[in-house]
Amino acid sequence: MTDNLRTQTDIRPGTYLVDPDRSAVSFTATHVFGLKPVDGTMTVRSGTVMVAGEPHRSTVSAELDAGSFTTDDERRNKDVRGRRFLDAANHPTIGFRSTRIAFGDDGPQIIGVLSVRGGSAEVTLAVSPRA
Repeated sequence: MTDNLRTQTDIRPGTYLVDPDRSAVSFTATHVFGLKPVDGTMTVRSGTVMVAGEPHRSTVSAELDAGSFTTDDERRNKDVRGRRFLDAANHPTIGFRSTRIAFGDDGPQIIGVLSVRGGSAEVTLAVSPRA
């Protein structure tokens, strides 16, 4: 284990609840045509982080508010929240649960299942410190 990884895992083992009033998910998505990246946020309804003594055994789960999808373009926001994509009116919650944690040269990654509109897919989330 490198010193860098040891520093990143100096959190006491235990189960932590995410405070929705002080939390948000930030994301960067690539535009469908490969144009500039799109940055955005979504609010967290609830979440749990279980920090294990062995960091790779830790788990993360969260529920996001689909209607809170926000970027720098209100027209895009309305379109993404609408029936064509998230359908937030009928599917108000987006779920995530981790299946494993990986530690690489670029920092920790959380691999898990993202559930949107009744479907699910595996995704890899890069963990970065809050700026």
